[in-house]
Amino acid sequence: MQDKEDISKKVPAGVDVNTLNYEYKFGGDIDFSYTSVNIVKLISPPQSTKSTRDLLSNLNQQFNRIFKIPTAIPEAARIQRISFEKEGRREEADIMFIFEMRTKRKLRLAEAESRGKLEQLWIKILNLFEWLFGDLSSEYGTSGQRIFWNVILTIGIFGIIYWLTIVSYSWDRIPWWLNIGIFLTLGIISYFGHLAYSGKFEDVVSLKQLIKPPVDMKIRVTITTLLLYALFVGHQYVSSHFISSKWQVLAPARILLNNTPIGITEQQPYGSWFGTFLNALYYSLVTFTTLGYGDMHPTGWLKALSALEALTGAVFMALIVAVIARKWMR
Repeated sequence: MQDKEDISKKVPAGVDVNTLNYEYKFGGDIDFSYTSVNIVKLISPPQSTKSTRDLLSNLNQQFNRIFKIPTAIPEAARIQRISFEKEGRREEADIMFIFEMRTKRKLRLAEAESRGKLEQLWIKILNLFEWLFGDLSSEYGTSGQRIFWNVILTIGIFGIIYWLTIVSYSWDRIPWWLNIGIFLTLGIISYFGHLAYSGKFEDVVSLKQLIKPPVDMKIRVTITTLLLYALFVGHQYVSSHFISSKWQVLAPARILLNNTPIGITEQQPYGSWFGTFLNALYYSLVTFTTLGYGDMHPTGWLKALSALEALTGAVFMALIVAVIARKWMR
């Protein structure tokens, strides 16, 4: 506590010190460590619905009911998270950290709406990458289980695309205009493009929501994918009839094993399906982990797809290290 004379030296000019309740003025720093504001404490939903998604939904409703200024919400969440960490309540701190980062992301987009279209687009792209590699992949480095399933899903999806592309180019029974691998690739690109443009990725917080989009989104993605694929088929036709092969942008894509293309042969069209799929899955795993044994390599547009998978794998490897270090340091 400080006396009246000490306080009079610190009050602004023109303020009568006699009007101040100086008996209750602190002269040093006030430490609110290990304090929790009860009105924003973490409230668990019923046991039957207890999940991270339900907890975060509960928090969002609670904070929005209490705070009228949006910028106050992430700051209040940050203070609550620090309090949880100091008390050793790690799970609550992780959930509060996820809520804090998601709120900051949405707030960043809301603030950009008052600016130009170009800046809004840039913020949406930044938020999309943060959502994809930070939130959806690992819940901001707090969920090792989510990283595991994302790694399995990524390797599997890329492996299926490689396999379908190999089959489309190597099996003579498939017409020249049908390439299932690139159709699937364009579909995925269209889906994430629509998520980024509409900003609806902010509402997708789980893998289940990601693989089960609403009906209107499915219709828009399907139409966009068909249009893009029509352009691809048109390019293939023009390239094969009117343009020299050295000027082709999307040359036929193969995966070579010891410089020999792998694929379905007419002599054994069904017996090599499983073997080709295993080779594609193996190539996906090697590419994702960036091992690079050198026994297999891509050609055509699969080079770009393989580079994308390698970059994705590098990000996931860093996330795995971060999550393990976070758990062990605790």
